Amino acid sequence: MGIFHDPIPLPKLAKLVPELPEIVLKGIPSEDELKHYAPFTLSFENGFLPLSPPPTTLPPAFRVLDSLLKRAPMKTADGKEGLLAKFTFGRAVEDELPDLTDEIHKVKGDLRVITALYRDYCFLASAYLLEPCHQRFYENDQEKRRLQQEEKARTTNEKGRKKKAENHVVEEKETKKERAKKFGTGEYGLARSRLPANLAKPLVMVANIAGFKPFMEYAGSYALFNWRMEQPSLGMDYDNLRLIRAFQEGLDPKSSEAGFILTHIDMVKHSAQLVRGAVTALEACNDKEGERFRPGTETDEALSNKNIDAFCAQMATDAFRSALDDVVKALAKVNDVMNKMWWKSKPSDYVYFRTFIFGITSQDMFPNGVIYEGVSEEPMYFRGESGANDSMIPMCDNFFEIIMPKDLMTEIYADFRSYRPGNHLRFLEWVKHKTQEMGVNEFVMSDTRLAILYLHGINEVRNFRWRHWCFCKEYILKNTKHPTATGGSPIIDWLPNQLYGTFARMEEVAKVDGVAEDCEELLGRVRDQRVQLMEEVARFKKAIDEAKERKEEAE
Repeated sequence: MGIFHDPIPLPKLAKLVPELPEIVLKGIPSEDELKHYAPFTLSFENGFLPLSPPPTTLPPAFRVLDSLLKRAPMKTADGKEGLLAKFTFGRAVEDELPDLTDEIHKVKGDLRVITALYRDYCFLASAYLLEPCHQRFYENDQEKRRLQQEEKARTTNEKGRKKKAENHVVEEKETKKERAKKFGTGEYGLARSRLPANLAKPLVMVANIAGFKPFMEYAGSYALFNWRMEQPSLGMDYDNLRLIRAFQEGLDPKSSEAGFILTHIDMVKHSAQLVRGAVTALEACNDKEGERFRPGTETDEALSNKNIDAFCAQMATDAFRSALDDVVKALAKVNDVMNKMWWKSKPSDYVYFRTFIFGITSQDMFPNGVIYEGVSEEPMYFRGESGANDSMIPMCDNFFEIIMPKDLMTEIYADFRSYRPGNHLRFLEWVKHKTQEMGVNEFVMSDTRLAILYLHGINEVRNFRWRHWCFCKEYILKNTKHPTATGGSPIIDWLPNQLYGTFARMEEVAKVDGVAEDCEELLGRVRDQRVQLMEEVARFKKAIDEAKERKEEAE
């Protein structure tokens, strides 16, 4: 094996799908036992959230690491200007951070501490590598605002307006050429291409122990292991949640950065009901004849006038329907929380902290990858942090058997799988395998009432993805022409591709007798959204192509 753990392989299905007790815990281990469990071991109590709240403090040996991260945000916890606001974070890391690899050996027995260190080293690495891009984006934004103000002033004076505008264009082109030599020609310029050994070596070590890639991920670092409760007695209520680490102003719970991350955590809070519902539904489908409901000899006489087989089968169907209803209700709760993102995180603010969650793969700010000094002189490539690596909707794709179109995105879908906690990945594969093995599709399609409820579940997935597309339009596409999402996927293709697959599955289920008539309004919405989506994709692709042409002209 090389420097990193081998990527998650694709073994034979029997090896990929262990029995459920090996994947999901029905209860939470004791405090003494927790340190021996991978934090993202699934449980019926917490779902895809970690088994216990993430550690907020590090062992004393890592106090410099903690100090750098507290001073890093553009706005620190005490409201002061942080290192990233002054563009001095990289220098501070180079000057202050010792190589703490040996100290990691002393705490490797506590997986919660190791995962907290993984989170913190990821924040250090992303801030260090992407600080020049943050500076470039920030300065470009300031320049854009200045030019807009000048343009506004010019339009108030019609006389000489044309000549001044022409002079301005010449000056702007010259400025672009000068900046291109120094920063590159992309919207974000060039990132740092080398990660110093004092950061790279410990990051690789904690990533190997924790089971993650040595780069920022959604679950293990940026979102699901980056929260604390202000007052533990108040639990997971949204207003009681705070971030542990941030890049911009996220240590202020009312900031857009905090709202963006905490809303994701608030959504995943409902994943426990989702996991329980899916597991219970599959268990019910595994017993379609209802053998567990078959009465004993003492009740045979009371049921002598009934068809016991039909009674048991109906009980099994009712159990499946109840569990399926739990899945649908859990998804509805997730969507309700997701919709609050509009108020928790302003669309115009997102691009200012988004810079720090870009990855290396397929990004023009990393044309030659990143060298992890002290680890390897071969450049490394990793995908960036992305909400697409959350496990809730992929689980639903497997449960509802939503198939994505086979196209250029297929390879990206496969690659994204390895950016989830291993336990999550095993559970998703278990759901996929058991859904097919138990014949869920055939079971549902044989019962109109079940098919209608099933369609409403897929509709909640559509609802989620459509809102995600709306977020993409308002938070990203209207504020930047950068063509690649943080995870390295083509930004215009990723979500529409998933929506098309969801639309197709809904239309397939609607073929069951009586379903289309009952769900006419819902299916009409699908038809309308398909047309709207095609028009919007064409429009945004055209805008990105035009921006690319202007960029090439500037070069």
